[in-house]
Formats: sequence, C-alpha cells, structure tokens
Amino acid sequence: MSRKISVGKNKSTTTKEALYTVPTKQTAYWSLLYIVNTGANNKYVTVYWYDKSLNTEFSILNQYTLNAKQFVQFDGNAVTVLDEGDEIRIETESSSSFSFIATLDLEPKLATQFN
Repeated sequence: MSRKISVGKNKSTTTKEALYTVPTKQTAYWSLLYIVNTGANNKYVTVYWYDKSLNTEFSILNQYTLNAKQFVQFDGNAVTVLDEGDEIRIETESSSSFSFIATLDLEPKLATQFN
C-alpha cells in the first residue's frame, strides 16, 4: 500500500543538494515538481534525478530560467520511478531565491529484486 508525501525546500545557495532521498526498502513514484522563483530577478535552476544503482545523474531541467515570481510545474502526466537511495537534486544560480515542492507516492518493497 502506497502513501503520498510532499517535500519542500527554500533555496538561496548555489550548492547542489538533495530535495529528497528515497528511504531504504521503498520505491517512490515522483509525480509532481513545483518550482517558484521567489526572488526579484530572472534566475536559472537545474534539477537532476540521481540513480544510485548507476551512480549517475540525469538532468530534468538544465539551467532553466524563470522570471522573477514565475513558476514551473510538472504534474501527473508522467511519473518517474525512484528506487531506494535515488535522489531528486536541485541547484540554483547565485544570488537567487527559489522554493521547491515535490510530491511522491511511497511504496514499501516486499522483496529485493536485482536487475
């Protein structure tokens, strides 16, 4: 049985960091990402999916510029499946101010599978 969760973060530094890390023995179905430029200037944002099993980052948005007070929303028309240890990572331009909200469905793994 799955349960929905939402996570959020306000970010004003350029350091790449995890917005969310999938817990051990869980699978997450990432269905929503909402990003708001809360600052007064046009700034860019980069979003990655980190696949722990491959030790690889995949770019979701790459230096995507949002005007001041503008937002972008990805919703349930597509779902990204994240396994335990996978991360949603975010990075912003210097002197920027962004808010991030992600919604995921978490489902416990009943058995370990190897691909």
